[in-house]
Amino acid sequence: KVPNYKIVNFDKLSYPAITKVDPVYRNSFESTMIRNQYELEFYKQKLIQTAGQFAKEIEYYQEEILTDIEIEFGIDCICLGNGIEVPFTIGIEQSKNTYIAKIVKNKEEILMKPWAINLRACDFILQQMKYVGFFSTEEIKTKGDPEPYMIDICMRLALPLGTAYLKFYSNIYEAIRNNVPLIPKAEYIYVIPISLPLADQTFVPITFKDKYVFEHFIALQTYYKPKYQKDLTFYAIKNYPTVGCIVLYSNSLVNYEELEKTIEEIEKTIEAPDLKIEYDTLRQNYENFQKMLEILELD
Repeated sequence: KVPNYKIVNFDKLSYPAITKVDPVYRNSFESTMIRNQYELEFYKQKLIQTAGQFAKEIEYYQEEILTDIEIEFGIDCICLGNGIEVPFTIGIEQSKNTYIAKIVKNKEEILMKPWAINLRACDFILQQMKYVGFFSTEEIKTKGDPEPYMIDICMRLALPLGTAYLKFYSNIYEAIRNNVPLIPKAEYIYVIPISLPLADQTFVPITFKDKYVFEHFIALQTYYKPKYQKDLTFYAIKNYPTVGCIVLYSNSLVNYEELEKTIEEIEKTIEAPDLKIEYDTLRQNYENFQKMLEILELD
Protein backbone atom coordinates (compact mmCIF):
# COMPACT_ATOMS: atom_id res chain seq x y z
CA LYS A 1 0.00 0.00 0.00
CA VAL A 2 1.51 3.29 -1.14
CA PRO A 3 0.27 6.91 -1.25
CA ASN A 4 -1.59 7.94 -4.40
CA TYR A 5 0.87 9.26 -6.98
CA LYS A 6 1.22 10.43 -10.58
CA ILE A 7 4.16 10.73 -12.98
CA VAL A 8 4.54 14.15 -14.59
CA ASN A 9 7.08 16.24 -16.52
CA PHE A 10 8.59 19.55 -15.43
CA ASP A 11 5.77 21.70 -16.83
CA LYS A 12 3.08 19.64 -15.06
CA LEU A 13 4.58 19.86 -11.56
CA SER A 14 1.87 20.93 -9.13
CA TYR A 15 0.99 21.19 -5.43
CA PRO A 16 0.26 20.04 -2.76
CA ALA A 17 2.50 17.02 -3.26
CA ILE A 18 5.64 15.17 -2.18
CA THR A 19 7.86 15.36 -5.25
CA LYS A 20 10.51 12.74 -6.05
CA VAL A 21 12.68 11.67 -8.97
CA ASP A 22 14.16 8.36 -10.07
CA PRO A 23 16.60 7.27 -7.28
CA VAL A 24 19.42 7.11 -9.86
CA TYR A 25 19.56 10.92 -9.55
CA ARG A 26 19.83 10.87 -5.75
CA ASN A 27 21.98 13.71 -4.33
CA SER A 28 21.25 15.80 -7.42
CA PHE A 29 17.50 15.93 -6.83
CA GLU A 30 16.20 15.27 -3.34
CA SER A 31 12.59 14.55 -2.39
CA THR A 32 10.74 17.69 -1.36
CA MET A 33 7.32 18.81 -0.14
CA ILE A 34 5.55 21.43 -2.28
CA ARG A 35 2.63 23.04 -0.43
CA ASN A 36 1.86 26.23 -2.37
CA GLN A 37 2.58 28.21 -5.54
CA TYR A 38 5.57 30.00 -4.02
CA GLU A 39 7.26 26.73 -3.06
CA LEU A 40 6.50 25.34 -6.53
CA GLU A 41 8.21 28.28 -8.23
CA PHE A 42 11.17 28.06 -5.82
CA TYR A 43 11.55 24.30 -6.43
CA LYS A 44 11.48 24.69 -10.21
CA GLN A 45 14.14 27.40 -10.01
CA LYS A 46 16.34 25.06 -7.92
CA LEU A 47 15.89 22.27 -10.47
CA ILE A 48 17.00 24.54 -13.32
CA GLN A 49 20.00 25.79 -11.31
CA THR A 50 21.02 22.21 -10.56
CA ALA A 51 20.52 20.59 -13.95
CA GLY A 52 19.59 23.19 -16.58
CA GLN A 53 17.58 21.80 -19.46
CA PHE A 54 18.04 18.26 -18.17
CA ALA A 55 15.60 19.12 -15.38
CA LYS A 56 12.93 19.58 -18.04
CA GLU A 57 13.58 16.21 -19.67
CA ILE A 58 13.21 13.80 -16.73
CA GLU A 59 10.02 12.54 -15.08
CA TYR A 60 8.87 13.39 -11.57
CA TYR A 61 6.81 11.37 -9.12
CA GLN A 62 4.26 13.40 -7.16
CA GLU A 63 2.62 11.71 -4.16
CA GLU A 64 -0.22 12.89 -1.98
CA ILE A 65 0.85 14.46 1.31
CA LEU A 66 -0.22 12.15 4.12
CA THR A 67 -1.92 13.89 7.04
CA ASP A 68 -2.87 12.84 10.60
CA ILE A 69 0.33 10.78 10.89
CA GLU A 70 0.49 8.60 14.01
CA ILE A 71 3.94 7.08 13.60
CA GLU A 72 6.65 6.45 11.03
CA PHE A 73 8.37 3.11 11.59
CA GLY A 74 10.30 0.44 9.74
CA ILE A 75 12.16 -2.86 9.92
CA ASP A 76 15.86 -3.53 9.40
CA CYS A 77 17.10 -7.03 8.63
CA ILE A 78 19.37 -9.29 6.67
CA CYS A 79 17.92 -11.62 4.01
CA LEU A 80 19.43 -15.04 3.33
CA GLY A 81 17.38 -16.16 0.35
CA ASN A 82 14.13 -16.95 2.18
CA GLY A 83 12.49 -13.56 2.61
CA ILE A 84 12.69 -11.45 5.76
CA GLU A 85 15.07 -13.25 8.10
CA VAL A 86 14.67 -13.36 11.87
CA PRO A 87 15.77 -11.91 14.12
CA PHE A 88 15.12 -8.41 12.76
CA THR A 89 14.51 -5.04 14.34
CA ILE A 90 11.38 -2.92 14.15
CA GLY A 91 11.76 0.65 15.29
CA ILE A 92 11.90 4.36 14.62
CA GLU A 93 14.65 6.55 13.21
CA GLN A 94 13.77 10.06 14.34
CA SER A 95 14.42 12.79 11.77
CA LYS A 96 17.36 10.85 10.25
CA ASN A 97 19.00 11.00 13.65
CA THR A 98 18.52 8.79 16.73
CA TYR A 99 17.22 5.23 16.39
CA ILE A 100 15.38 2.99 18.87
CA ALA A 101 14.23 -0.50 17.96
CA LYS A 102 13.01 -3.83 19.32
CA ILE A 103 14.14 -7.29 18.24
CA VAL A 104 11.53 -9.53 16.58
CA LYS A 105 12.14 -13.30 16.66
CA ASN A 106 8.77 -14.64 15.44
CA LYS A 107 8.15 -13.55 11.84
CA GLU A 108 4.88 -15.44 11.45
CA GLU A 109 3.35 -13.72 14.46
CA ILE A 110 4.22 -10.29 13.06
CA LEU A 111 3.10 -11.04 9.49
CA MET A 112 -0.34 -12.13 10.78
CA LYS A 113 -1.05 -8.67 12.23
CA PRO A 114 -3.49 -6.45 10.24
CA TRP A 115 -0.91 -3.65 9.87
CA ALA A 116 1.69 -5.99 8.29
CA ILE A 117 0.19 -5.84 4.76
CA ASN A 118 3.36 -4.30 3.31
CA LEU A 119 5.70 -6.67 5.15
CA ARG A 120 3.75 -9.67 3.85
CA ALA A 121 4.17 -8.39 0.30
CA CYS A 122 7.88 -7.70 0.81
CA ASP A 123 8.46 -11.12 2.38
CA PHE A 124 6.78 -12.83 -0.59
CA ILE A 125 8.75 -10.86 -3.19
CA LEU A 126 12.07 -11.33 -1.40
CA GLN A 127 11.43 -15.09 -1.28
CA GLN A 128 10.70 -15.16 -5.02
CA MET A 129 13.92 -13.22 -5.66
CA LYS A 130 15.92 -15.48 -3.32
CA TYR A 131 17.46 -12.18 -2.27
CA VAL A 132 20.58 -12.23 -0.09
CA GLY A 133 21.62 -8.94 1.51
CA PHE A 134 20.42 -6.18 3.80
CA PHE A 135 16.86 -4.88 3.66
CA SER A 136 14.99 -2.08 5.40
CA THR A 137 11.63 -0.31 5.13
CA GLU A 138 9.93 2.94 6.11
CA GLU A 139 6.18 3.06 6.66
CA ILE A 140 3.69 5.71 7.79
CA LYS A 141 0.63 4.87 9.88
CA THR A 142 -2.16 7.48 9.74
CA LYS A 143 -4.97 7.83 12.28
CA GLY A 144 -8.05 5.72 11.63
CA ASP A 145 -6.37 3.60 8.95
CA PRO A 146 -5.29 0.11 10.07
CA GLU A 147 -3.02 -0.36 7.05
CA PRO A 148 0.15 1.79 6.90
CA TYR A 149 1.64 3.28 3.74
CA MET A 150 4.99 2.05 2.42
CA ILE A 151 7.13 5.11 1.68
CA ASP A 152 10.63 3.68 1.25
CA ILE A 153 12.56 0.44 0.73
CA CYS A 154 16.36 0.10 0.92
CA MET A 155 18.42 -2.88 -0.17
CA ARG A 156 21.40 -1.82 1.94
CA LEU A 157 22.42 -0.95 5.47
CA ALA A 158 20.99 2.34 6.70
CA LEU A 159 23.56 4.90 7.83
CA PRO A 160 24.64 5.77 10.43
CA LEU A 161 22.40 3.34 12.34
CA GLY A 162 23.62 0.41 10.25
CA THR A 163 27.08 1.01 11.72
CA ALA A 164 25.56 -0.06 15.06
CA TYR A 165 25.37 -3.65 13.75
CA LEU A 166 29.11 -3.87 14.56
CA LYS A 167 28.32 -3.63 18.28
CA PHE A 168 24.77 -4.93 18.55
CA TYR A 169 25.17 -8.24 16.71
CA SER A 170 27.78 -10.65 18.01
CA ASN A 171 28.32 -12.36 14.63
CA ILE A 172 28.01 -9.63 12.01
CA TYR A 173 31.07 -10.78 10.06
CA GLU A 174 30.01 -14.45 10.04
CA ALA A 175 26.45 -13.48 9.03
CA ILE A 176 27.71 -11.61 5.98
CA ARG A 177 30.45 -14.04 5.00
CA ASN A 178 28.58 -17.30 5.62
CA ASN A 179 24.90 -16.27 5.13
CA VAL A 180 23.76 -17.15 8.66
CA PRO A 181 21.15 -15.38 10.85
CA LEU A 182 22.23 -12.45 12.99
CA ILE A 183 22.68 -12.97 16.74
CA PRO A 184 21.62 -9.89 18.75
CA LYS A 185 23.13 -9.12 22.16
CA ALA A 186 19.82 -7.85 23.62
CA GLU A 187 16.13 -7.18 22.97
CA TYR A 188 16.32 -3.39 22.50
CA ILE A 189 18.83 -1.13 20.75
CA TYR A 190 19.43 2.63 21.05
CA VAL A 191 21.63 4.41 18.49
CA ILE A 192 22.86 8.01 18.83
CA PRO A 193 25.03 9.52 16.03
CA ILE A 194 28.37 11.20 16.80
CA SER A 195 29.04 14.19 14.54
CA LEU A 196 31.79 16.75 14.08
CA PRO A 197 30.26 19.66 12.11
CA LEU A 198 33.73 21.12 11.47
CA ALA A 199 34.42 18.10 9.27
CA ASP A 200 32.35 19.82 6.59
CA GLN A 201 35.47 21.98 6.15
CA THR A 202 38.47 19.86 7.12
CA PHE A 203 39.78 16.68 8.82
CA VAL A 204 38.92 16.79 12.54
CA PRO A 205 40.49 14.72 15.39
CA ILE A 206 38.35 12.80 17.86
CA THR A 207 39.80 10.99 20.90
CA PHE A 208 38.14 8.27 22.96
CA LYS A 209 39.60 8.34 26.48
CA ASP A 210 37.97 5.18 27.87
CA LYS A 211 39.03 1.97 26.13
CA TYR A 212 36.19 -0.09 27.65
CA VAL A 213 33.53 2.40 26.52
CA PHE A 214 35.09 2.58 23.06
CA GLU A 215 35.24 -1.18 22.58
CA HIS A 216 31.71 -1.87 23.83
CA PHE A 217 29.58 1.15 22.89
CA ILE A 218 31.23 3.08 20.04
CA ALA A 219 30.86 2.09 16.38
CA LEU A 220 32.91 4.09 13.88
CA GLN A 221 31.70 4.71 10.36
CA THR A 222 34.00 6.81 8.18
CA TYR A 223 37.37 7.87 9.56
CA TYR A 224 41.11 8.18 9.02
CA LYS A 225 43.64 6.64 11.44
CA PRO A 226 47.28 7.79 11.09
CA LYS A 227 49.69 4.85 11.13
CA TYR A 228 51.94 6.44 13.74
CA GLN A 229 49.12 7.08 16.23
CA LYS A 230 48.78 4.40 18.92
CA ASP A 231 46.03 5.86 21.13
CA LEU A 232 42.30 5.92 20.38
CA THR A 233 42.45 9.07 18.24
CA PHE A 234 40.83 9.09 14.82
CA TYR A 235 40.02 11.77 12.26
CA ALA A 236 36.66 12.56 10.74
CA ILE A 237 37.18 12.84 6.99
CA LYS A 238 36.41 16.13 5.29
CA ASN A 239 32.80 16.23 4.05
CA TYR A 240 31.88 13.26 6.30
CA PRO A 241 30.90 14.91 9.61
CA THR A 242 29.15 11.82 11.04
CA VAL A 243 32.04 9.75 12.31
CA GLY A 244 30.00 6.99 13.98
CA CYS A 245 27.50 6.38 16.74
CA ILE A 246 26.95 5.42 20.36
CA VAL A 247 25.31 1.98 20.57
CA LEU A 248 23.40 0.98 23.70
CA TYR A 249 21.24 -2.07 24.28
CA SER A 250 19.10 -3.70 26.97
CA ASN A 251 16.81 -6.69 27.52
CA SER A 252 13.92 -4.47 28.60
CA LEU A 253 13.03 -0.93 27.63
CA VAL A 254 14.98 1.38 29.93
CA ASN A 255 13.36 4.56 31.24
CA TYR A 256 14.25 7.76 29.44
CA GLU A 257 16.15 9.45 32.28
CA GLU A 258 18.44 6.42 32.63
CA LEU A 259 19.06 6.36 28.88
CA GLU A 260 19.94 10.06 28.71
CA LYS A 261 22.21 9.82 31.78
CA THR A 262 24.15 6.93 30.21
CA ILE A 263 24.68 8.90 27.00
CA GLU A 264 25.91 11.92 28.97
CA GLU A 265 28.42 9.71 30.83
CA ILE A 266 29.72 8.32 27.53
CA GLU A 267 29.98 11.84 26.11
CA LYS A 268 32.40 12.73 28.92
CA THR A 269 34.82 10.09 27.59
CA ILE A 270 35.03 11.71 24.14
CA GLU A 271 37.17 14.71 23.20
CA ALA A 272 36.85 16.55 19.89
CA PRO A 273 36.56 20.09 18.58
CA ASP A 274 32.91 20.93 17.93
CA LEU A 275 31.72 17.53 19.20
CA LYS A 276 28.01 16.93 18.70
CA ILE A 277 26.25 13.94 20.27
CA GLU A 278 23.01 14.08 18.35
CA TYR A 279 20.43 13.29 21.00
CA ASP A 280 18.33 16.42 20.35
CA THR A 281 15.64 14.08 18.99
CA LEU A 282 16.07 11.35 21.61
CA ARG A 283 13.16 12.26 23.90
CA GLN A 284 10.71 12.58 20.98
CA ASN A 285 12.01 9.35 19.54
CA TYR A 286 11.60 7.55 22.86
CA GLU A 287 7.99 8.75 23.15
CA ASN A 288 7.23 7.78 19.54
CA PHE A 289 8.79 4.37 20.10
CA GLN A 290 6.53 3.77 23.11
CA LYS A 291 3.57 4.83 20.96
CA MET A 292 4.70 2.44 18.20
CA LEU A 293 4.84 -0.51 20.61
CA GLU A 294 1.25 0.24 21.66
CA ILE A 295 -0.17 0.87 18.17
CA LEU A 296 1.50 -2.16 16.59
CA GLU A 297 0.69 -4.31 19.63
CA LEU A 298 4.28 -5.34 20.22
CA ASP A 299 4.88 -6.77 23.69
